[in-house]
Amino acid sequence: MSTFTVPLFVRGELITDDLVEFATRLDHSFQAPDPARHVGALPLRSPADMADLYAVSLDEILDVLSELGEALAFEKNPYIQEAYEACLVSNPMPARLLRTGYLALPAMFNREAMRELADAQVGIEYLEGWVPRQLLDGREIRVRAFGARTVHIPAGNGGLVAGITVLRNALTRSDAIVKAPSNDPLTAMAIARTLCDIAPDHPLTKHLTVGYWKGGDPSVEEQLYRQEHIEKIVAWGGLASVKHVTRYIQPGLELIALDPKRSATIIGPEAFDSDETLREVARRAACDVGAGNQEGCVNARVVYVLSGTTSPAWPRRTGWASSCTSRCCNCPKR
Repeated sequence: MSTFTVPLFVRGELITDDLVEFATRLDHSFQAPDPARHVGALPLRSPADMADLYAVSLDEILDVLSELGEALAFEKNPYIQEAYEACLVSNPMPARLLRTGYLALPAMFNREAMRELADAQVGIEYLEGWVPRQLLDGREIRVRAFGARTVHIPAGNGGLVAGITVLRNALTRSDAIVKAPSNDPLTAMAIARTLCDIAPDHPLTKHLTVGYWKGGDPSVEEQLYRQEHIEKIVAWGGLASVKHVTRYIQPGLELIALDPKRSATIIGPEAFDSDETLREVARRAACDVGAGNQEGCVNARVVYVLSGTTSPAWPRRTGWASSCTSRCCNCPKR
């Protein structure tokens, strides 16, 4: 029996009929509208239909997103509570860790933090207008950042991923079709429904679609992943999540792969300056490796340690005996 239902949110319209059953990654299932029947309604007809996003200023976008952040407070938002309950039966992460992500979600929509994000990662002047620049030969060019019709395939390792997906789409004035992950099927939906409640007719709402289909389903993706429908696919996850998307990539349809587990930690020789420093470095390295139950792309896969093996003091500080016969390094005390 299905545990919950994942509606289809199409630019402010909620669809809850034509239900079919899907499996989660645990021993539960859920229902969602048959994606093959509704795929034709998902893409925006033309890039020109994003003109309404450019009729609003960044300040107005930040106003709406700030209000959205306040409305996402876990204690008062029934959509977020429902998303959390769905994760408890579809996501292997512990309940406490999942809840922490939802509690942190409103802070992501802090006005100053969003402005900083826009300025640091794109440049507010490029988001707001044409920026002139004179070349060495005297010619002048003008550059502006434009949004795109985009499919987002976010990871399901916490509600913050859904939050940053919606946030980035809004700041770049893009049109998003968000494919909900099976291990977090309702968080992006909860954000979309909350946005619709506070700004039902705003362009940000009219350019957000959220739904579920099984990744790799040709009845959906062969119709949707076409250059006349979308320009970019933003895919989180590993090989299994991204590989089936690559077959659709062609001129005019770009893959932006946010691959996981590429992070690394580098520890300098200063770590061995004292026992106190070494303990602090070990604590931080453990956080790099283990934060979020090792589910995040920020988790270090490899820790590189500049161990200071050329220092005469190194064997004493690490407790290695001068009679060590290991051939794993070029230690002069070996």
